[in-house]
Amino acid sequence: MLREELRDAWRGLRAAPGTSILALAILTVGIAAATVTFSVVDTVALRRLPFPDAGRLTAVAVVTRANPRHGTVAPQDFFTWQEHAAAFEKLAAVGPWSLTFTTGDTTQRLRALRITANLFDVLKVQPALGGGFTAANENAGADQVVILSHAFWTTHFGADPNVIGRQVAFGRETRQVVGVMPRGFTYPIGPDRATEVWIPHVPRPRDRDHGTPGRAYDLQVVGRLRPGTTVSQAQEQVSRATAGVIAAHPNQTFWKDARPIVMTLHDYVVGPAGHWLVLVLGAVALVLVIGYVNVANLLLARATARARELAIRTALGAARARITRMLMLESLILSLSAATFGIVLAHWGVSLATASLPTGLARASTIALDMRVLSVAIAVAVATGIVFGAVPAWQGSRADVMSIMKEGTAIGTARGRARWQRGLLVAELAFVVTLLITTSLFVTSFVNVVRADLGFARDNLVGFRVSKSHSTVPERERASMMEAFVADMLTRAESVPGVVGVALVDGGLPLFGEVSSYSIKVPGHGQIAGADMLVLRSVTPRYFDVAGIRFLRGRTFEGTERSDTPRVAIINDEAERRFFGGRNPVGEIITFRGPTTIVGVVSSVRLFGPERDLRPELYVPLLQEDTGGSTISGDVLVRFASQAGSVAAVQEALKDVSGSAQPPAPRDIGNQFRTLTADRRFNAGVMGLFGLLALGMAAAGVYGLMSFVVMQQRRTIGVRLALGATRGRIFRGVLANSGRLLLPAIALGLVGGWASSRLFASVVFGVTGNEVWLYAVVAGVLGATAAAATLLPAHRASRVDPLVMLRAE
Repeated sequence: MLREELRDAWRGLRAAPGTSILALAILTVGIAAATVTFSVVDTVALRRLPFPDAGRLTAVAVVTRANPRHGTVAPQDFFTWQEHAAAFEKLAAVGPWSLTFTTGDTTQRLRALRITANLFDVLKVQPALGGGFTAANENAGADQVVILSHAFWTTHFGADPNVIGRQVAFGRETRQVVGVMPRGFTYPIGPDRATEVWIPHVPRPRDRDHGTPGRAYDLQVVGRLRPGTTVSQAQEQVSRATAGVIAAHPNQTFWKDARPIVMTLHDYVVGPAGHWLVLVLGAVALVLVIGYVNVANLLLARATARARELAIRTALGAARARITRMLMLESLILSLSAATFGIVLAHWGVSLATASLPTGLARASTIALDMRVLSVAIAVAVATGIVFGAVPAWQGSRADVMSIMKEGTAIGTARGRARWQRGLLVAELAFVVTLLITTSLFVTSFVNVVRADLGFARDNLVGFRVSKSHSTVPERERASMMEAFVADMLTRAESVPGVVGVALVDGGLPLFGEVSSYSIKVPGHGQIAGADMLVLRSVTPRYFDVAGIRFLRGRTFEGTERSDTPRVAIINDEAERRFFGGRNPVGEIITFRGPTTIVGVVSSVRLFGPERDLRPELYVPLLQEDTGGSTISGDVLVRFASQAGSVAAVQEALKDVSGSAQPPAPRDIGNQFRTLTADRRFNAGVMGLFGLLALGMAAAGVYGLMSFVVMQQRRTIGVRLALGATRGRIFRGVLANSGRLLLPAIALGLVGGWASSRLFASVVFGVTGNEVWLYAVVAGVLGATAAAATLLPAHRASRVDPLVMLRAE
């Protein structure tokens, strides 16, 4: 019985190959897109962290107003929170470290971390072999121990269980192996390669002293909340402890522009990517709904066209239950075939999506199709088959067989199906308009980000980090030695073919998040502190020309400024606006390491990217700052006419003059901008792809429905033509019929798009959602698409031969 019903269902699909192939293609693309998207979002943003009771794990970070990304923590803050924040059962810290390991003739730099002894207790993961660190290991002299990752142990020690207790050389130091972590364990969970070895963190006495000048923000802090304690309670205690330290040390400026933030460890690992990945998941869900609605419409149209066939089957004795099962089996075959093809397509799509993801996403390297994703895809396919088969089967079971045999289809059933089809098409088109408006918001936002004025010219601009020590040179000779070094370095780099300009800057490169904030005293404002502290750059005179920073007032540095000449500085227009109001600051004297005269004003640079607030900046002559010290360091900033072949030549030139064993690594500012905007680019690309898919599905839906309407009305069209109607009038009538469906769909979609723009107002850049042109463009695009999809059915309607139709009657 089942075999016969399956054969009948297969014959039914083959009887209408156009409809079956179109429905199969729409479902395949929809299921593949949903499967790939769910695989990415599930792995990166939804999946729990691989630690026991991970819901109680939290991270504590530091954020600033200018750079709200979750920053690392100073050890002084960590010890304060560890002592005063009782909401945590335990609080641990990890920091970067560097170790080398030699195997044969190869020396490799390991990914090592120094950790507090209680880290593995916080994570509730213990070594699979040996033991962990103890509190005694956090003291100098007892810290020469190491814990190996399972992969490092297997690769370099052949998984030898006798490795515990062995002394292993790491560069010039030797450490005793005390443990091996379980297979697959790594911490921190990040985008780069997994940690290979862990060593104890040994705090210095100054790390517990808030009065110490200078702080190293290099720790990530992780804690486990006590049972029944919330993140908000932990946040309150951490903030209170920090406020107490600030009150006790009012002269320190470390906390003036920073605040601690407590979040779940999952949110810390996922970062801001979680929000836009969930958005992408919502978009693909909408595309899938549009596809399902489209297929439902196609199957309803096909069921109407088969009304006479089903009536004949019923008249010949076929039970309604068997006809219902046949229709359900047709839908199931269609949906399961689409799921199969979709999963095959998804295997290729996952690789493509992983390669297209922005760099820096945690767990991105582990993205793959798994049983959870496959189960969801299959479940959706089965549900789709049941729903798509149920509606035609239900309507077919209610049809009047005698009416169908006489008229070709039951009038009531045909009208009912027509209402369903028109309603589904209107809903589908409304969804498409909403998705297109949302897509336009994100694409426009990306364009605005890319075209934003950063205050400098980023293309063909590369920095090279250099450092030179003159500690062995007598102090009286250091100034002249360093001046000669800087001049030689700039001259060597400028002599490379293809180099347009060279400058040296100390204080970090734009867009790399490297800033040093300083407090100054401004007449009329007093001591500047907190969020108003100025970002300091020590530069050579050509820096502004090389970086493409516009001069607004005054002059640049003359190159004669030394430690024994009057101090001068240049500020940006943001500092001018904040501290000098409407007056010209050129000639004003501020206090920065002594009386300093402002000699110029330049345009502000968006140091952290186009979407971050401007910061007040202070530029001072490099040689006026560093000639009294024993080391000069910074970034050689090089402007290229073309980077092809020139970057390596500059590296070699700088290596020769600095005497370094390795050439300085290039840091391309244009590439850094692309990295900073990668999430915007990915969003715009994905949303654009989904928008095009939805638009294609909308065109297929309009075409399918209008073709069906024309087929159903061929007799009526033939009669109208026989009575004198022109073919042009018939053509325009079909177009008008399509327009009557399109107008309410666009109206509903515009309302949905407006609501979408309100929802995403905080995550788009330079777009308010009130742009009339955007809504007009989307409505025009969908109108043109629907008109194009209606042209062929309208042309067919106008070519109906009335004699053939009347003779058939």
